[in-house]
Amino acid sequence: MSEHLIHAFSSAKSDGPDSTLVRPSNWNAQHTSVQRLTNNSGSTVDADDVLVQDTAGNSLFALTSVAGVLGPIAISNETIVNSAIGNVVMRGFHNVKVQGAVSIGQALRTSTTSKRAEAMASYGPGAFGIAFESAAGPGAGVIKAYLFGKTQQQNGSKGVDVASINALILGTSSSYYHITGTTTITSITQSSIPGSVLILEFDSTVQLTSSASLLLAGGSSVVTSAGQVFVFVYEGSSVWREVTRSGATGIINRDLTSTSLSTGTAETTLYTFSLLGGILGDNGLLHSLFRFNNVDFADGETLTLRLKYGATTLLTFVLAMAGGASVDRVIDIEAWILATATNAQQASGHIFISTDTNLSVSRVVHGTGAIDSTIAQDIVLTAQFSVGTTVGVTLLTAHTIKI
Repeated sequence: MSEHLIHAFSSAKSDGPDSTLVRPSNWNAQHTSVQRLTNNSGSTVDADDVLVQDTAGNSLFALTSVAGVLGPIAISNETIVNSAIGNVVMRGFHNVKVQGAVSIGQALRTSTTSKRAEAMASYGPGAFGIAFESAAGPGAGVIKAYLFGKTQQQNGSKGVDVASINALILGTSSSYYHITGTTTITSITQSSIPGSVLILEFDSTVQLTSSASLLLAGGSSVVTSAGQVFVFVYEGSSVWREVTRSGATGIINRDLTSTSLSTGTAETTLYTFSLLGGILGDNGLLHSLFRFNNVDFADGETLTLRLKYGATTLLTFVLAMAGGASVDRVIDIEAWILATATNAQQASGHIFISTDTNLSVSRVVHGTGAIDSTIAQDIVLTAQFSVGTTVGVTLLTAHTIKI
């Protein structure tokens, strides 16, 4: 590929040594700086058509119907049939085919209409030129424009807030977005070049599903916490890779609604929270905190507290009264669930009691499980008394944190 200055007049006389003096009638015509590229679009292009670089081979151009392409942009300087080499212009003044209304001074980018540019609301990523003439629109037109010779890349400005959807679609005007809503995200679409950086701040809990196009750290899906920030880099071919995230920890559930059990001997659920699949992946760790008050039972009675992951009980605390009067107590339980693999979990818990007179309890307990954490599983806390009356327990708060 080479760059040429071509004269508006083409002599019929061939190149080479010649003693004949040739004086074109338009000797002082302006010259145009052009580049020589091969048409790999599959069809003929005409003068003033908008073209993009084709990375399938050397010195190729193609067509696009993507708005705001960030790669090199060229304008055809002549009719070029498919597979032929022709003259294109990448910088300087040239006519450009446009779609829609364009005002003088507006930046231009590729449009969703093949071979045509469109005006941008404001100068930003994807801009390859600026209009020096206007077009009324709404259909096709041709204007004079100045081509920059390069395409404006993404900058560090903040974009408009975007609601989460499975295939998250972002504009090209920014590299930083707030993501609202709670819908699971499985892929990201943004017109970018390899190496582009994308910063997403989540306003609430959203599951990010790790996949071949959304490469999350450790290959595990994750649920974001409000205010958490993720940084991605574009690898090309629609693939975004996570490079970092704010905070190694995040509260994924906080339950401040008190739940009480005051009678009956049946096992009763005081707390349940469904963990989305992939949260507790290989080497994942969950930390749960529970606080109870009004814990009241008398001599000879027992209170059994069970922490379950899925349908499997991992931790069991048995509190037994052995003499003495009934006394209200405050109890705190701190528990950890560690997954050495997606179906191999270990758990450890510690119980703290405000008044333990005449109370028998194992302070530290351990457990194991083999639960498939690639699918949704519940974290469940239950309580069960050995008698049906004059007993009571209230769960005040519960927190589950991913570490």
